[in-house]
Amino acid sequence: MLKKLNEEFKNRWGPLTEKKINLLIEGAGNPKWEKILEFFQNDGLSDYSYIQSPSNALFIPKVIPNKETGFYLYIHLEAPIFTCFFKKIHFGFSSNNTRYTISSSSRERKFDFTLIEVIQRVKETYLGYHYLPHHLLFQNRVDWGLPMGTYEKEDGYFIFEYFFEVFHFTEGDEMVILK
Repeated sequence: MLKKLNEEFKNRWGPLTEKKINLLIEGAGNPKWEKILEFFQNDGLSDYSYIQSPSNALFIPKVIPNKETGFYLYIHLEAPIFTCFFKKIHFGFSSNNTRYTISSSSRERKFDFTLIEVIQRVKETYLGYHYLPHHLLFQNRVDWGLPMGTYEKEDGYFIFEYFFEVFHFTEGDEMVILK
């Protein structure tokens, strides 16, 4: 299914992204995206809708000593899919490396919402959209085609990168994917 979506929508991603960025420059917002932002208004969010990809995204950080925990939400603008997850970054995991843990919950209890509440809000706002669990998007790498705006990697790309944005993960870092 994901390969079919990628093939179907990839030729429209450039013009769609250009249109999104031009609307942002003109100050014209997306009413559906604004409703999502309102849901998180008291959570200190960073709106990443300016990222040059065919999706809108947001990030809510919570800093804890020696690590950063954050909530991420990505909504594709044309393919009717979205994903959301918590990502914990452990700095200095080893001498030069970082460990990323991606999961559907946060043990820190520092967020005023649950993943279920977010999924429900997105489905109410973006009718017909489907939630893709993060572990399906990160558990495997694929090597067919290149995600928009990236370069060739020896070990391929996470499926996530074909639909939302390039995941900043350096060789030698560790990725832990929890459901």
